[in-house]
Amino acid sequence: MSLEDQGFLSEETAHFQKHIRSRYAKYFDLIDDVNIFCQQAKYRPLIHDLDGREIIAACVMIKMLNDLQAAILLVERGLASQARTLIRVGLEAFIILANICCVDDFWRSFILSDQVARLRLLRAIRDNPSGLLEEDRHQVVPELISQLDQDIREHGITEGKVIQLACRVNLMCFYDGAYRLFSQDFH
Repeated sequence: MSLEDQGFLSEETAHFQKHIRSRYAKYFDLIDDVNIFCQQAKYRPLIHDLDGREIIAACVMIKMLNDLQAAILLVERGLASQARTLIRVGLEAFIILANICCVDDFWRSFILSDQVARLRLLRAIRDNPSGLLEEDRHQVVPELISQLDQDIREHGITEGKVIQLACRVNLMCFYDGAYRLFSQDFH
């Protein structure tokens, strides 16, 4: 099928991939070397299965590597804006990883912060009058929202803003530079 029929999923993009890779060969060679190093390095840490901090750090590290590999796949196909968005996501994961590694008990609050996002989602589904959410709205029971809200208040759970997390671990240079740059495509 053609580009007109399948867009960037067409096999015709293979030609563009070769062209992009050859035009920017020195950058792709560097990226490939770094990727090989990171791919091999992800197997080196000894992760203790009862150490939550180590487990969460390993998960975030792998997520960050996957985000950046996905960005490379996108840029090869000419989807530069989408690649920059994934690089931003990878940079955010890097800032979170630094907090997990350097800030005592951050990993615990990081796990719990998911409850804040969950509560926000449930409230949005409940409060949105769209018929598209009607079936989902029936699953959102008031008791679940009340329980989540109570748990969040009792445990003092908050979501850290990326700028605060970057500042906490002295990564404002990444935040003010690359993160802000790649955020332009995101917003």
